[in-house]
Amino acid sequence: MRKLLFICAVSVYANSLGQADPYLLTNGFSALWQNPATYGSKYKLEANVVGHLIFPKLTNDISVLGNVAYRFDLKNRDRISFGMGAYNLYNNYSYMHTNLFQVPANVQFHFERFSASIGISPGINYRDYYPFYNGKQLAFTMGGGLSIYTKRFYFSGSVNHITGERFSKLNSTAPRSFWAQTGYKIPIRSFSVFPMVNYVYTSGYMMIHARVFFQFPKEIVSIGGGYIFNDALTLAIRLKFRQYVIMYNFQGSTSALTKGWGNIHELRLSFLLSDFKKKETDSKD
Repeated sequence: MRKLLFICAVSVYANSLGQADPYLLTNGFSALWQNPATYGSKYKLEANVVGHLIFPKLTNDISVLGNVAYRFDLKNRDRISFGMGAYNLYNNYSYMHTNLFQVPANVQFHFERFSASIGISPGINYRDYYPFYNGKQLAFTMGGGLSIYTKRFYFSGSVNHITGERFSKLNSTAPRSFWAQTGYKIPIRSFSVFPMVNYVYTSGYMMIHARVFFQFPKEIVSIGGGYIFNDALTLAIRLKFRQYVIMYNFQGSTSALTKGWGNIHELRLSFLLSDFKKKETDSKD
């Protein structure tokens, strides 16, 4: 009887989270894919591919994100820039396939002590519950966000699925999700300490991910770990060679409810070109 109740609880929990976009562990250490205000905020050109796998126990869940971001700098106007990009997020759950495609765009304002940006991301949300339902459906979606940042500090707030798109054929709704993310880089002699916190709220489910990274000279090597409160421990290593980055993330569940799902393994490959001009992001602190 206990096993049956456990399986039912996991099924309900899985279904509620399955309605939402997955939480990618790399989020916060690079451009925040779900926040259109961050596209082009640090690099002139950025491209990322992220593979997210829950090693199979009860389910076979795979997510793949691909995105690109570009910043347009205006001639003779170093106080305003424009960021644009595109991303595609594909999810293959055990009972559902989803595909989210959006086109982020933002305007960035550069002040003496900090920069700020605001953006939106219209797009298309696709869902298919085959083989349980013989139905496929598209819906318009919209996201929005803002970001404040210096060379060492960032704060980001965003909302996904503002439209709360409804998939009538599938009896499914994409719930709004609210994100807040912040971090501060602390130089200490030959390396830096980079604490950061991610907060996510979706359909009554709240997640807080606190972690700390240690970055060595020129960010060639970064290692760190953290804790998702009441849920999991996380570990990560990031290697950078010129414009190229490879990053591995691991999440090991500590929750009795989700231990049966297996651990999460995530691999990110990136191409990063040209930081902001120094005068635009340096903190005067």
